[in-house]
Amino acid sequence: MNQYRLHTNLGSITAFWNDQFLTGIDVQPISAASGRAGLAVRLVGKARMKGRQSETPIPGFVQQLMTELEDYVETGDVLTEIPWDRIEQSAWTPFQASVYRAIAQIPHGETRTYAWVASKIGKLGAFRAVGQALRSNSFPILIPCHRVVSSNSLGGFMGCVDPALPELQLKRALIAIEDRYRQPMFPFEACAIGVF
Repeated sequence: MNQYRLHTNLGSITAFWNDQFLTGIDVQPISAASGRAGLAVRLVGKARMKGRQSETPIPGFVQQLMTELEDYVETGDVLTEIPWDRIEQSAWTPFQASVYRAIAQIPHGETRTYAWVASKIGKLGAFRAVGQALRSNSFPILIPCHRVVSSNSLGGFMGCVDPALPELQLKRALIAIEDRYRQPMFPFEACAIGVF
């Protein structure tokens, strides 16, 4: 399995791929105990295979994705359209696929509830099942499960429900990154980045 890792001020983001598809994205938030942070580190022109360097070139779609993820973390830039044809989907149930496609429609910087997602896919009472599908999301940030919140709280993220855990702090940080991009501190910034 090939991997490409970025170290960011939110934690590490690693993309995994095989000969055909992006097979997953792993986000390891910075814990208060580890305090690991830093600038993004790129493995340019090489892939990591089982912990050692390889001469395997990084596919263009992986390089583009990681560049976009770096820009997203640093400036809140909007990710381009999800490359569905490049994502490994064979393990998804039809329900999971419908949930992931529905949450991909949530605009950058906005949130929706689990009940909204259930309604969007035509399964009105399935908000808990939506939560379980999001817990199984192998492509966090790219498939924006962080934009789905509970009707009365932040909700879970990456399988966690304790708001003190780094995973939920990461969800809060991702929502804040997008909100700052949508509503910059100074109005003239909106003109500069094309947000009106």
